[in-house]
Amino acid sequence: MTSAVTPSVLTRPTYGYEIPLSDIAHDTNTLFSNFSFRSYFTLSEQASKSVF
Repeated sequence: MTSAVTPSVLTRPTYGYEIPLSDIAHDTNTLFSNFSFRSYFTLSEQASKSVF
C-alpha cells in the first residue's frame, strides 16, 4: 500500500494536458456560476428595494 501518497496526488494526476485543462474549465465554471449567482442575487435585491 502506498499510504505515503497524498490525496491531492491521487485525485489530481499530472499526466498530459487532460487533467489541467479540465481543472481550469472546472475552476472557470465554478467562478462563473458563483459570479452569476451573486449578480442575480444583488439585482433581485435592488429590484425589490426599488419596487417596495
